[in-house]
Amino acid sequence: MSKNTLAVWNVKESQFPTNGSLKQKIKFLVRYGILAPSTHNSQPWKFLIDDNSLEILPDFERSLGELDPDNRELYISLGAAAKNVEIAADYFGMIFKKDGLKFSFENGKKESGKNKLFKGITLRRTDRGDFLPKQIDKNIFEKMEGVMVVDQKEMKQKLAQAVYESDIVWFKSKKLLAELEYWLHKGGTANLLEEIKKMSEDEITKSLRNKKMVEEAPLLAVIYSKDEVENDWVKSGERFEEISLKLAINRISTGFFNSIIELETQRKKLIKLLGIKGQPQLLLRIGVAVKSGEQAPRRSVKEVIISSR
Repeated sequence: MSKNTLAVWNVKESQFPTNGSLKQKIKFLVRYGILAPSTHNSQPWKFLIDDNSLEILPDFERSLGELDPDNRELYISLGAAAKNVEIAADYFGMIFKKDGLKFSFENGKKESGKNKLFKGITLRRTDRGDFLPKQIDKNIFEKMEGVMVVDQKEMKQKLAQAVYESDIVWFKSKKLLAELEYWLHKGGTANLLEEIKKMSEDEITKSLRNKKMVEEAPLLAVIYSKDEVENDWVKSGERFEEISLKLAINRISTGFFNSIIELETQRKKLIKLLGIKGQPQLLLRIGVAVKSGEQAPRRSVKEVIISSR
């Protein structure tokens, strides 16, 4: 039986098996992979490990039939996990090649790379609370492909209204809410169940709160892809995690507005509103949290690893 725990967040870089086998080192990287964000904390991944390779596989038993019927968010989640593995492997100086969700490793050691992003893996949180009215330098996103940053008041107001209208539709769906409640409980975030129940009872209040959070967010960002295919979803997840880690090391938080992305008709409105030449995958709010979000429980490494031997 799956049991989520907070203990996995206590991973220490000093525990890396420097003198261990290549397979032991690969297994250690999974400890960082499982700390990636996933859609509604569903953690829809398995890690297939061989002597010199690692492949991140979808766990379709944890897919969200109502919320994510095309598994779009599932593959975004896998992309985020892959980015964590890539950054950790680079940090520990491992020699590897990456092809999508598959890594091939060689014995030996190279110079470490993205050290700062590595530090962000255990710092990153998803914040659902209020942000301070502190400006965020949008240049932090400079030269990032597939990201549109919004900081103009007028556009924030238009987006806020669009999110409000999406929430009204979303919160009225009993199937969506029932599935969300199930995964929050299964993912170990049962403290949010009461909030979910309140949503169904008072969708207007919750929708108005989200509208205000959009309007008051220091920055908004939309991550988008060219097409709607698995590879683009994975890349969107990698892009999101890279952004999240970069923000985390600067003590900047991210949060989501899901309904406008998960509802197909609302996504089309978002595309038209922003003039995006592509497919929006995530709508983020960015700022400094009044109170830092909590770590979300995760399944243990033992539960998610598949060994070929």
